[in-house]
Amino acid sequence: MIEMTETARKPFTWVDLLATPDDGKTYEIIGGELEASPRPLPIHGLAQSLLSGELSPPFQRRRGGPGGWWLII
Repeated sequence: MIEMTETARKPFTWVDLLATPDDGKTYEIIGGELEASPRPLPIHGLAQSLLSGELSPPFQRRRGGPGGWWLII
C-alpha cells in the first residue's frame, strides 16, 4: 500500500494575489506558488541611479565610449 503524505494544492490565482496584505513586500505568482519578496531599500535606488549616471554616457549615448548598448539598471 502506498501512503501519500502530501496533499494536492491548487495553484494560486489572481484572486489570491489581490488578497495579499499591504506589508511592504512585493508578491507574485511563480509556477503556481505565491512568492513574497521585500521591496528594495532607498539606498538601493540611490546606488542604481549613480551607476546608471556613470555607465549611460559612454555605453548608451556614445560619449567617450563605444555606445550602442541598452542599459536597464
